[in-house]
Amino acid sequence: MIAIPTALSGILGGLKGKAIAVLAGLLLVAGIALYVQYLRGTVHEQRAEIASLQGDVTAAVAAADSAHAALMAERADHERALAAVSADLDAARQRAATLANIRSEIRNAPAADDAPAAPVLRHALDRLRQLRAGGDPR
Repeated sequence: MIAIPTALSGILGGLKGKAIAVLAGLLLVAGIALYVQYLRGTVHEQRAEIASLQGDVTAAVAAADSAHAALMAERADHERALAAVSADLDAARQRAATLANIRSEIRNAPAADDAPAAPVLRHALDRLRQLRAGGDPR
């Protein structure tokens, strides 16, 4: 009878080592499964963050495009305004030069050309002066 417990002990001892190995293997597989699940959750969170950031980038690009279009419109308005001011300045310079020539002709006219103006001419000049000053030319 002694042989049976010794044989049973050998079998149980062999099973105990295998059971520990199986248990360790199961624990390792469970640990790997938990780690994979953790990684899947992390990947899901990162994908959600990437999608959110892509939305932010799309909105920022749209805002930048809108600001650029507004800037280009303002630049075009500025260029038109500069052209108008330049044209007004050129016209004012030409009027000033013409006025300077007329005044020079008056100052340098010979005494024989100097005479009183006709009343109709004097009246017309007075009306033009009033009109130029913003008054009523009547």
